[in-house]
Amino acid sequence: MAFQPAVDTIELVMDFLMSGAPTANVLHFRKTGGYNQAEIDALAAGMSAGAGSQYVPTFTPTQQFVGVRIRGLAVDGDITASSSVGAGTGTTLYEALPNNVSLCLTLRTGLTGRSNRGRFYCQPPSTNNMAGPNIVLDTYKDGQINALNALIAYAGASGWDFVIVSRWSNKVLRPTAVMHRVTSVIARNTRTDSQRGRMPLPT
Repeated sequence: MAFQPAVDTIELVMDFLMSGAPTANVLHFRKTGGYNQAEIDALAAGMSAGAGSQYVPTFTPTQQFVGVRIRGLAVDGDITASSSVGAGTGTTLYEALPNNVSLCLTLRTGLTGRSNRGRFYCQPPSTNNMAGPNIVLDTYKDGQINALNALIAYAGASGWDFVIVSRWSNKVLRPTAVMHRVTSVIARNTRTDSQRGRMPLPT
């Protein structure tokens, strides 16, 4: 596929290891007026530290935060950054649920349409976060929302808007991606969802 620019926008990947298998959350941020190497280096370090402080304390010993990777999306061959500040393994002595088990958060922009909203699949909870089969505790749900909002707030303080990147319209690839600012993060319910792509590959 030909390169499609997303003006002023970067992709930020938070990398994890869950029971030995790599998992990730991919976020997008836009800095109006563009960005430079120093700015994405600072964002990578700050978001990595923030992710470490928000997530690692809730993890079990089989769950690990690895770090953050950033790549610019404005031009083909854009600048990159990475950081492992805050990386670490959890110490919560409970059993982690399988990698595909996730609470799904909804990212809203105030606009209708599938390409104007997003989803954030949380890393798998541990047994102490469950209210019953397939249902997480309200405290866990609220904690996950607060953790993501804390990261969004950190980026916002440095001039970055958390955005949804829309690459397609009516099944047609746009010449240039369109970005919509995320205005709220919610959980529509406390039922767990499945992120099947996170299951370990067969050996």
